[in-house]
Amino acid sequence: MDRRIETRVIVPGGAATTLIQKDACKLWWITVNVASLGAVGQIDIYDGFDATGKPEWQLLPGYSRQHNFIPCIPCDYGLTVVNDAAIQSYTIAWRPLKWGRKSSSGG
Repeated sequence: MDRRIETRVIVPGGAATTLIQKDACKLWWITVNVASLGAVGQIDIYDGFDATGKPEWQLLPGYSRQHNFIPCIPCDYGLTVVNDAAIQSYTIAWRPLKWGRKSSSGG
């Protein structure tokens, strides 16, 4: 079984909706950084292609923090993150349940 973990750093520059993964996956962890200490922001994670998907997790941080999801959060359709302007950046780690087939050379 392939157990690769994908990570991505997002610096949205304001309120944003970001499609992280277009297929089924499992969310492992997220680190959230706020723009200024004490300024409460909001970050939401959805199972789907946008904010109309199934809500999976929400955080209203007033300071930067790391969250490990044990067990992992399963997303059946996709992984989308929505943040407001108080979120300066976040790093997210997930594992796609399907990987592209490796091409084989041969005749």
